[in-house]
Amino acid sequence: NHPDIADSYHNIGTVYYHLSTYDKALLNHEKCLHIRLKLFGDNHSYVADSRFNVGLVYYKQRRYDEALSMHEKSLNIRLKLFKENHPDIADSYNNIGNVYKNLTKYQEAQSMYETSLIIRLKLFGENHSHVADSYHNIAAAYFYQSEYDAALVMHEKCLNIRINLFGVNHSNVADSYDSIGLVHYNQHDYKEARSKYQLSLNIRLKLFGDNHSDVADSYDNIGLVYYNQNDYKEARSKYQQSLNIRLKLFGDNHSLVADSYNNIGAVYYHQSAYDDALSNYEKCLNIRLKLYGDNHSNVASSYNKIGLIYYKKSMYNKSLSMYKKSLNIRSQLFGDNNADVATSYYNIGNVYYNQSKFDKALSMHQTSLNIRLKLFEANHPQAGINVNDALSSNNNNQQLVMEEKQYYNAYIQASQSGKFINAFIQIVLSGPPNVGKTSITKIFIDLGLSHDSPPTLVADIPDKMFHITTYVIVEGKKCDLMDVINRKIINAVELFIQQKYQQLNLEIQNISLDEKDIPPSKLAAAENVSIDSYDIQSDASYQLHQSNIVPIMPSSQIQNSSATNLDIAQQHIHTVDDAAANNKTTTIDQQLSNQAIQLSDETTRVSKLQLAMAGIYQRLRSKLSYESDILNQQFGKLLDFGGQPIYHITHRPFMSANNIYILVFNITQDIHQQVVTRDGQFMNMTYLEMMQEWLTSIIGGNSSQNKVNATINNHSDDYSLPIVILVASHGDCLDTEQHRIDKFKEFEDNLMFHFPNFKSNIYSSGIVFNCNSYDNTEATLNHRRQCCQKLHDIINGFVRSLPFMSSESGIPMRWYIIAAILHLSVGDQNNDDDTNQLDDIQSLNIQKIMTLDNVRTLIKDCELYDSDDELHNMLLYLHDIAEIIYCDIAHDDGIVITDREWFLKIMRDVIQLHNYNGGNLERKWEYRQVIETGRMSVDYINDILNKNNVSAKEQTIILRLLKHYDIICAIESEDDTSIQYFVPYLLQPDVKQFDLTQFNVSDKLYIGYQPAAIPYIPDGIFFCLLTSCLKQWNNSKLQLYHQCVKYYLKDDHYYLIIKKETSHISMQYCYQKFKDLQYSQRFTHEIKRLIHIDDKGPHFLIKNKLSQIVEQRLPKFKGALCQFYVKCTKCNQLTVIENNSYPDDSNNIYCCQCNMLYFHQSVEDWMICNTKLLQNQMQKWQSTETSNLSRNTLMEERIIHDTKGNDVKILISEPQSSAKSYLVMINKDVAAYWQDLARTLDIDQHNINIIEADNPLQLKNQCAKMLHNHYQEHGTNFTKLTLVQALFLAGLRAVAEKCNLCLVIQ
Repeated sequence: NHPDIADSYHNIGTVYYHLSTYDKALLNHEKCLHIRLKLFGDNHSYVADSRFNVGLVYYKQRRYDEALSMHEKSLNIRLKLFKENHPDIADSYNNIGNVYKNLTKYQEAQSMYETSLIIRLKLFGENHSHVADSYHNIAAAYFYQSEYDAALVMHEKCLNIRINLFGVNHSNVADSYDSIGLVHYNQHDYKEARSKYQLSLNIRLKLFGDNHSDVADSYDNIGLVYYNQNDYKEARSKYQQSLNIRLKLFGDNHSLVADSYNNIGAVYYHQSAYDDALSNYEKCLNIRLKLYGDNHSNVASSYNKIGLIYYKKSMYNKSLSMYKKSLNIRSQLFGDNNADVATSYYNIGNVYYNQSKFDKALSMHQTSLNIRLKLFEANHPQAGINVNDALSSNNNNQQLVMEEKQYYNAYIQASQSGKFINAFIQIVLSGPPNVGKTSITKIFIDLGLSHDSPPTLVADIPDKMFHITTYVIVEGKKCDLMDVINRKIINAVELFIQQKYQQLNLEIQNISLDEKDIPPSKLAAAENVSIDSYDIQSDASYQLHQSNIVPIMPSSQIQNSSATNLDIAQQHIHTVDDAAANNKTTTIDQQLSNQAIQLSDETTRVSKLQLAMAGIYQRLRSKLSYESDILNQQFGKLLDFGGQPIYHITHRPFMSANNIYILVFNITQDIHQQVVTRDGQFMNMTYLEMMQEWLTSIIGGNSSQNKVNATINNHSDDYSLPIVILVASHGDCLDTEQHRIDKFKEFEDNLMFHFPNFKSNIYSSGIVFNCNSYDNTEATLNHRRQCCQKLHDIINGFVRSLPFMSSESGIPMRWYIIAAILHLSVGDQNNDDDTNQLDDIQSLNIQKIMTLDNVRTLIKDCELYDSDDELHNMLLYLHDIAEIIYCDIAHDDGIVITDREWFLKIMRDVIQLHNYNGGNLERKWEYRQVIETGRMSVDYINDILNKNNVSAKEQTIILRLLKHYDIICAIESEDDTSIQYFVPYLLQPDVKQFDLTQFNVSDKLYIGYQPAAIPYIPDGIFFCLLTSCLKQWNNSKLQLYHQCVKYYLKDDHYYLIIKKETSHISMQYCYQKFKDLQYSQRFTHEIKRLIHIDDKGPHFLIKNKLSQIVEQRLPKFKGALCQFYVKCTKCNQLTVIENNSYPDDSNNIYCCQCNMLYFHQSVEDWMICNTKLLQNQMQKWQSTETSNLSRNTLMEERIIHDTKGNDVKILISEPQSSAKSYLVMINKDVAAYWQDLARTLDIDQHNINIIEADNPLQLKNQCAKMLHNHYQEHGTNFTKLTLVQALFLAGLRAVAEKCNLCLVIQ
């Protein structure tokens, strides 16, 4: 028991571990652990290390439960010993994640990986190999959960770090490209997958040469892509290259060599080259037999594939022998209840069937079916083909054709006349960042909380700028919206078939019917008449339930009741028309067949589209499982918006007028405190301002003035739309229930005080969620269930009361069919069963972003068009239920985005929350310019669009859409040589304020509304105002800092500063100072004259623009009066300026807050209301000599050149005057650069050397001497303009501006 002996065991164990001799590695690490436990006890870092090492060995031995136990013990020790942010703790979380991943517990694995990442980021920063590894592991967790977009983002982060650290040609970089290729492959984006695999291969070839296992793997991956693209020639070429390398490296008997033979065999099989396929499959089998013996799943797979080849060659005895060998191995390995075993029985049944051994075939198929029924639900596609179908006759095949015609007929009628009561509503979770929205979402939809699961990574995950989840409102159960829509469509078709069947069955049985007892809809169905207004869900007696869906062909029911009818159906299947003509008795099946649409080879393209959709739904019938009465439920589409203010302006495209909102707040935070980010940093907004931002935007953006009566908890009350439900988080941070109640009430009181007009919109739920992921006691879980149930009940109460959810007109079924077509166009298009149908759908050429005219053409092609009004209403509805984005720019010129996730990814790339992570320094510099200047270059945004494979046509539409929503605004230079985009919301809040020391600045004037009308001006309104002003005064001379812009009005030679100040907009104007007092007075008078032009001054223009924007964007406040305000010097409150509220000949103003009359500089600076005073002032100016001077006399426009030879437009007074009076003024600032100025004045180097020698180390004296000599030589020819031009050429423009020699205007 000596520490050195323990160290020796440790070292030996480590060596064995790297030699993959895990038994000996484990033995030595356990000996080391035993000694260290005796020496140090449980809580020691060495003991933690030993447990960690033992866990690593267990992991390699696939003893995952034991590995997990060891790693958790190691982690617990390290947590006690070290601070939270320690590299060993990060390693422990990482390795626990590895274990969970191999246990297929991918969410737990993701949680561990993300915790490890957070620690490593804090320790090492972004650019570190361990951080890259964490991103890689998180990507793997996302990948195994089929969250491919998220996996891509993580892999790309990993890749960028590795390139920064190692350069392009590194094995880790190749591995990243390989992983990214795999994700694209699983997304069926084969072009991108092949591109990434090729990049990986190129690096590996440079690093390792031709003969390396990684190179072989790359060839294999590329071959797999070609294989899935049906390019079998290229696939076989790549597989062969991989095989050649593996044979050289490993010899004949290696598992990877066997895999290569298997892959090549698969290619030959699909080329129908069965002999070549057989040869390769047999080579694969022989190697696997040598490596694994008889009883191995891979051996069974090889036998199965060889059996398939013999089956294709009609060599049934050999096929049967291979299939039986495969079955024997699978039965021994997996037992009877296994999907592969069922497949083997199924294959054997097919062989017996082709040998006409029907009894044996029936037995095999029945056995296969029984296994599948145990493993899967009855309607699962893997449940297998019905035994009778496998043994069906030609008549049965004709029966299936008739069934398809009947289904098609019913589908057409349902699509034309079927309607549903709306069952979908969008529910938006909103609120400040870091208040627990994501945790509440997970609790609410019964996902639970993961230990240390990080919050929404809004900027990193494409679907996390907002996260979308569909759930059943009453049950709170997660579901898939398209799955529900498909079920509704299928159910509607079933209803039409059931109606016809029931009606015709009554007729055939000669039952006397009294038509007055039959609903008109059923009579119409019986008579094959189009039903105009049948509401599918309104007739409860004919509502199909999951347990009693009537089959399309009710022959089984007929067989049970009447053998005669079945015989008639089979005997007369070819002569039903004759039977009908002769008025013979016909079966129900025959009459349904008569009604079916007869299809022919001349079927039009339009008909094929309808047939394609009918075929898809006919197949889906057997695949979709039906759960408890789901078709009668109502569904909420839950959107978890990112709370960062940077994203507020981007929410508008996704919002709907028919939403319910859940506003979440952190119950522990004071409403007046600054918002705290996830990393503990304080934002420059308080929680109150954040709530003001959300509530004003949400409520003001809804145009409805209606109220609804809702019953919640047996209490009925009236509420204004939209509904906002108030919910709190972090209840676990407060000690008692009473404390939580008090804090909730305090928040309520603050809202009522600051938002008196919103009281009828807000429902205070009193719900306080416990969001502590560590606390999963039964009491806490019960409390969460109670909170969820209460919130479900509240939402359900409001949903029942909303007009949107109870429209009597109903939702036409064709709207849902259009949604399904759009979904198929952007979703999974690789379902083998529906290949032909999907080809027809793809022929529609549905794009991710379309114009309204494109959509109109699409719907006409699908024969689902009714009118433009209905088209508009349909698009609004699909937008409301979050299936598309519909922007009605103009009723005839709208934009439709069919792939919301694609558009969201583009938005996420344009509006990045974190630093640009790419390796391109030019793009990094451009991104830095974005966050420092609020400007985005056209190259930057084009690069983003190109990376997202956006076509030129799509780019045009996207830019138009972004401009419409004021997300970007073009800034065009006067020479039209370049375009930048104005993006003020991306500006970092720490950008320095404007330096106005060289300017005369007016007093502030405020524009806004009375708090009772509009209590807050949201960022979205302010940014829209800035954009509108930019369009008004478009030029490149604008500057920004946080929520403030300085515009240059180039025609009037002054700047206008507009700033958001909570509930109002402040304005100031400023203009250049001049040392010449007389000239300065002239310039000031001219500027004020321009400001005071009746009601055409800039302040009136901005006031009008703000009023228009508010009416457009916040229709709830339409009619609110926008007014001018000044800040009282006595009480510091804003008071409105009204006409004649003060004497006509003074600058006094009356404050309605403190009831005082006081002088205010704003009145003189802006001359808003005092008409007489303004007229007197104008007369005073006109009496001076200034009135006789034009603006061009004051300042003359000149064009000079800068250091790069670019033209610079300036304003300069008296340009031909002598430069002498300005030489002393510039000497101090020029001193250090006097030689540069001397050269631009054409002073040769000899004279420069003389001046320098005469005044050693005295720069000011040297500069003064140079300027004096030059003036003595040139006299009056050395003009002010000459001096300014020389300064610009010498790179001393700042000196010219600082000393007021000129004013740069372009």
